[in-house]
Amino acid sequence: MWKRLSWKLTIPLVILAGLIIAVYISTLFITNLQKDDALVVNLAGRQRMLTQKMSKEILLYSKTKDPKVKEELLNTVKVFDTTLKALTYGGEAPLDLQWDAVSTLPPAPENVKEQLEKVLKLWKPFRDHIEDFLTT
Repeated sequence: MWKRLSWKLTIPLVILAGLIIAVYISTLFITNLQKDDALVVNLAGRQRMLTQKMSKEILLYSKTKDPKVKEELLNTVKVFDTTLKALTYGGEAPLDLQWDAVSTLPPAPENVKEQLEKVLKLWKPFRDHIEDFLTT
């Protein structure tokens, strides 16, 4: 009788322990798959801010011809360009505008990569216009 009762108690406990372990392992697996997502979202959002920063610096430089503004603009262009390439093809991207820290990004999934390549096609002429403006 005791053996039968102990089996009735042990089997549900083993099943419950197995479910808890399965949930734990699946949580670790999913978390590992998403570890770069927050960084990618933050860097993509920063790209929007950098386009606005470049526009502001271009206007400011056109009025002042201040070499510090030109240096800041060139750095902003470099950060934007490097980050865009890293978001598209994978690689290192600066985490701040001073290049104090960088992070390695995985290549974008194919459907995202197609959209980022469209952005690259728009970016290259814009970058060329900025460089032409700074040399004249």
